[in-house]
Amino acid sequence: RWALPLTVFLVVLTALMTVAFLVAVALLVAGCGCSPAPVKPKAEGSGCSGLKSTIPAGTWYGGVKSASTTKTISFDVVCLFNGPNAVAAAIEDGKDPIDAQDFYIRNQSAVGRNVPVCSNAKAYAPKYLNGDGYKQLTISNYLKQVKGTLNDPSIYSYSGLTKMTVRSSGACASVLTQVYTP
Repeated sequence: RWALPLTVFLVVLTALMTVAFLVAVALLVAGCGCSPAPVKPKAEGSGCSGLKSTIPAGTWYGGVKSASTTKTISFDVVCLFNGPNAVAAAIEDGKDPIDAQDFYIRNQSAVGRNVPVCSNAKAYAPKYLNGDGYKQLTISNYLKQVKGTLNDPSIYSYSGLTKMTVRSSGACASVLTQVYTP
């Protein structure tokens, strides 16, 4: 008495499962968007593109190109990417992602933008001996560090990368920090 309805039920269930499986395979083959979207790399800090002749308030990465005095520096903004963003940016630029390791730097233009230095600005460089922490420098000594003329064995030699904080009041560089890059 139950054999026929049970058999029909099992046949129908098997047919539905087969159809569901075939639909799932067809969607995957057709590219249903089930795979994760590629990571759009996000630069550290306030960004790195669309800048005009001045650098607005924010945190910027780049290189100090020149400084005639401690009152103004010429700063070349770069894009700094870390972690998965570094790998995605390297791939986006057609580079080998192995080269990205922990960070990746993209310089879209080598334009130096003049930035006034705040009168009470601070500067820091990574300590050399234990690699833990930063040593505060005067702006004058930081600029010597950038030029390679500061002979201070307690800090790493200049890596070419500076993190600069530009404050909104006065639009001047308030903090310059040398970024350690291996």
